[in-house]
Amino acid sequence: ILNIEGVQNLIVRKAGEMITKNIGTTVSIDRINIRGYNKLVAEGVFVQDYHGDTLLYAPRVTGNLSKTALLRKNITIGAITVKEPKIYIYQPADGILNLSEVVEKIPKKPDQDKKGGTITLRDIYISGAIFRYRSEKTESPDTTRWNGIDFSDMLLRDLNLGSHNLVIDGSDVSMNLY
Repeated sequence: ILNIEGVQNLIVRKAGEMITKNIGTTVSIDRINIRGYNKLVAEGVFVQDYHGDTLLYAPRVTGNLSKTALLRKNITIGAITVKEPKIYIYQPADGILNLSEVVEKIPKKPDQDKKGGTITLRDIYISGAIFRYRSEKTESPDTTRWNGIDFSDMLLRDLNLGSHNLVIDGSDVSMNLY
């Protein structure tokens, strides 16, 4: 029954509603398709910040799960491809990044300090990304500008990024970028 696309999308929609309720901002995936036991395709991945703006939008994310990924504490995901994501980081005058606000709202388990499982993403490929950083925090012009570049308002387009062996182990994160 889990191989039926309508059932998969219902589960994802309910999970998105639960996450939205828990962290207090919209998290959604338009459509998901799990092929076989290890191929995942998600379309329309969206995370809204607490100002009502887009924090992250990815039109399409594909990934390969290890066959026993959901049965073990140590999850390994073979390859993830993200095409044309949009990432908007905003820092209002109070200095708190929109990303930090969302991450801080993710519920922590009572035993979070105990050693849990790890998540390993073997290969991540991001292509055609748009990254925007905008800050309204008042700082001296010397700290926001360097050689004519305004670091308080940056827009980077057509970014391509690769990562190998991204490991998330509790609060420790490591990876190799190329």
